[in-house]
Amino acid sequence: MKFKEKFYCNRCRTETNHTTIGENNTLFRHVKSRNRTNEKQFEEMEDIYYIAQCNGCDSIIFVQEFHYKKDDEWKSSYHFYPEPAERLDKIQNVSFKNLPDSLFLLISEVHIAYWGKLYTLCSVGLRMVVEAICIDKGVEGNRLVDKINNLKNCGFITHIQADILHQIRLLGNKTAHEILIHKEELLLEGINVINSILFNIYGLEDTKIFVDEKSS
Repeated sequence: MKFKEKFYCNRCRTETNHTTIGENNTLFRHVKSRNRTNEKQFEEMEDIYYIAQCNGCDSIIFVQEFHYKKDDEWKSSYHFYPEPAERLDKIQNVSFKNLPDSLFLLISEVHIAYWGKLYTLCSVGLRMVVEAICIDKGVEGNRLVDKINNLKNCGFITHIQADILHQIRLLGNKTAHEILIHKEELLLEGINVINSILFNIYGLEDTKIFVDEKSS
């Protein structure tokens, strides 16, 4: 059976057609029905599970279809295993040639947290990346706010980049201390800014960024 809509393929890096594998098409079907007590509930619903193959590269995915009836109309929503990586395509693709192992591991985990919609961990992780940069560069300061300012004063980042790092610091603080979950768009912007700053510091390690004293 060929699915009517296209699914994202992690190998093809785009939405492709998929076809189920197996004689009966369906691995398992679980039907549930109930009487509606309010307009938001579904009249009938069923979970259907498939093994599907990409028609472009032949890679295999596991598909869970939530099939439900509402207002006398059947609709479907899908969940995939492994998770589609299309959200990672929104992250700027930068190369960290000279990035220390600890920083590389940390920023990679931030990307994975964003991919997995673990927004609380992603937010705190971004702040940890800022702290890790300051530690790696050996800048002084008892608080992260002082370390960021000294990172700027030492010429590793510009005045504008320092302001952005302060925003990321505050974002992480609010998440950690107030359990505040930030929106996906804000976290994506923070990740892309951090990626750019990491490239400026480590990708161009031999060229220091000199800051205009007046702008400081």
